[in-house]
Formats: sequence, C-alpha cells, structure tokens
Amino acid sequence: MPRISLIHATPLAIDPVVEAFTREWPEAEVCNLLEDSLASDLARDGEITPAMTGRFVHLANYVRDNGADAILFTCSAFGASIEAAAQALAPVPVLKPNQAMFEDAIRQSKKVGMVATFAPSIPSMERWQRVPALSSVLPVLTAPWPCLVQATGLDMTGWLAKWPVLWRMSISS
Repeated sequence: MPRISLIHATPLAIDPVVEAFTREWPEAEVCNLLEDSLASDLARDGEITPAMTGRFVHLANYVRDNGADAILFTCSAFGASIEAAAQALAPVPVLKPNQAMFEDAIRQSKKVGMVATFAPSIPSMERWQRVPALSSVLPVLTAPWPCLVQATGLDMTGWLAKWPVLWRMSISS
C-alpha cells in the first residue's frame, strides 16, 4: 500500500482531497501535513521567495523521512517551490495539484480554460499557456471560491474528485 503524503497550505483542502483519495484510490494510505502560514506569507511577499522554496523542500523532506512514497502539494500557487522540492527529492514523486489535471486536459483537448480562486496561483497556471501541444489556452480568470461555486454550481469535492485517479496515473507512469 503506497503512503501518499498531502501537504496543504489551507485547512479547507484537507477533507475534500482525503475524501477523493478514499473514494478513488482506497488502497493508498493518505497522510496530511498542514502548514497554513504558506498562503498568507505568499500574499504578504507578493512572490515566491528563496526562503519559501526552502520551506517547501524542508516540508517534502520531512514527509519523505516519515515514510512517504509520493508527495502531493495541494495548493497550486507554489509551482516553482514544488518543482524545487521535486528536484531535491527525486526519484520520490513530488507533484503539483494541477499537474495531472492539466496533462489530462491536454490529452483531451487542444483548447483549455483555467479559473483561479487564489490570485497568487496565476503565475504557476500561466506556465501551461506555453505548452506546445496546446493550440490555445484562454487567459486565466480569477474568482473567489464562493463566487465560482455560486456562478457555476461547482463544489470543491466535485472539482477535486479526479485528482487521485489522475495523480495515480502520473506516479505510476
């Protein structure tokens, strides 16, 4: 049974992600680590700093040292820091939350639209606009989560439901 460590920047992500893993990948042992000052520090600093990246590498090392077979950071705002952690911990899989989702979207369509609920997520999402396989990526739209839910009828559990399946495919390949 693989041990998957989830590293969260907000407590709001814990239950929906764990529920999705339980439903879609029940044989995985899911462990959670919450570091809820990450989002507020990023909002305060306005960008990812070397110190923040060091924190990500430290958090990833911590969960690896405690038995993680793979690591999923659940906040997309920290793309560059997550990539640094992935390099530092290779060959342990360390993934961004939207990585498998974007790869799946690219396989299914050459046109992709994105919506961000946390403005600092936009730079890491905009990287996907430069993927050669895509004919077009619509500009990233920003909407607070409650407004997005009200306007679209989406809920966080539904949005996250595909993560474990796509993520399992990513670390298995």
